[in-house]
Amino acid sequence: MSFFLFCLFTVFAGQIGTLINIIIRVSSGKFSLVESLYLDSISGSFYTFSIALIASALGPLFVNFVEKSPTEFRSIKITTISILIFILFFTGIFYSISTTNPKSIGIISLGIDWPQLSFFILAIAISLFSFNLLELENFKADYADINDDNYAAIEDELVKNIVQSAIQIKTDKKGNKL
Repeated sequence: MSFFLFCLFTVFAGQIGTLINIIIRVSSGKFSLVESLYLDSISGSFYTFSIALIASALGPLFVNFVEKSPTEFRSIKITTISILIFILFFTGIFYSISTTNPKSIGIISLGIDWPQLSFFILAIAISLFSFNLLELENFKADYADINDDNYAAIEDELVKNIVQSAIQIKTDKKGNKL
């Protein structure tokens, strides 16, 4: 249920202005769907939404990472935060370029702005992943095998067992006293 609500209010409602623009333009008969999407992409609407969506995914991940000790699923969170920062940085660069010189990134005519569409889809996908990553903590037992904190505890236990068995060995294979 929480995933559905996240999608509804963050992803869908975050695009409500663009969706209303498209509905009004297309229903008026003055613009096709592609033309309407193009008009919104010229203004960078999808870049702006992508930047806001990525930033809103970064916030809870950082808060969770800083406030929880030990942090569950630490390595996955670090990787996700790194990827989000990388995507955020490049989305900002492409947005800036597209508004100042659209031809430099391949926007030369009425059509699909492929970089903007790519960042838009990527931002939605990675923000959904980030949301689910934070939800993993509610199901730690079910996903213990990918929780690196659990991995460290298992390794520590294995080392203790090896040390204990080594202490108990008093002779080598030939019977020589150690």
